[in-house]
Amino acid sequence: MKKNIAALLIFISFSLKAQTYVNYTSVSGGGSIDSNLNKGDVVEGSTFLFEDWNNRARVYCSDQRILDVENINFDLKTGKFASKISKDSIFIFENVFKIKIQNRNFVTLKKIFYESIYTSSSHDFVLLKQFILKTEPELHKITNTIIGPGKYKIEYKYHIYKNGDMVKLNLNKKHVLEVMGSIKPLVLKHVKNNKLSYTKEGDVIKILQYFDTQLNK
Repeated sequence: MKKNIAALLIFISFSLKAQTYVNYTSVSGGGSIDSNLNKGDVVEGSTFLFEDWNNRARVYCSDQRILDVENINFDLKTGKFASKISKDSIFIFENVFKIKIQNRNFVTLKKIFYESIYTSSSHDFVLLKQFILKTEPELHKITNTIIGPGKYKIEYKYHIYKNGDMVKLNLNKKHVLEVMGSIKPLVLKHVKNNKLSYTKEGDVIKILQYFDTQLNK
C-alpha cells in the first residue's frame, strides 16, 4: 500500500484514545462560536450542504479526540463543519481531519474537505467529491443584466487521489476512460453491456469498481 494513500485512509484503522459527546465550552482551541447564523445575507438559499441540522456525526480531531455530535452541517462558504447551538449561533469546528455523518465520510487534504465516495479495494486510489458554493445572480429576462443578488447553487468537482497526486476527474467519457489505461477496452464493453453512464456519479462509481476488480486480477 502506498504511504500517501495510507495517510489519506488513516481514518479506517486509526485508533483514537477518547470518545465523548461534545461539550462546546470544553473544546479548547478546537473551534469558535458564530452568532450571526441568520443575519445579513441577502442571497436566497443556504450556504450549508444539508437541508437541516438533524445530522448525527462523529468528529475526529487532530488531538486524537472523538466527539459525537447530534446536529452538524457543512458550511460551504467557510469550508468548515459546524454544530447549531441556538437559533442564531453555531459552533465552528477547527483542527478536524475527518467527519463521519451516518454512512458518509468527509476527509481533509490541505485544509480542504472532500467527501470520500469510493476507495479502491487495494487502497491504490480514492475518488473524492468536492462541494463548491456558487452564487447565481438574478438576471433580467429580456436584457440579461443583473437585477438582484440571486441565489446560492452547489456545484461538484471530482478528483482521483493516487500516489500523492490529486487529478481532476470530469464526469464524461473522455476523462473517465483516461484513468483506465490498458483496461480501457474491457471497461468500454462493461459500460455498454450494463448501460452505464459516464456522466452519473453512481454509474462512475460502478465503473471504477469494475476497473478495480480487473486491476487486481
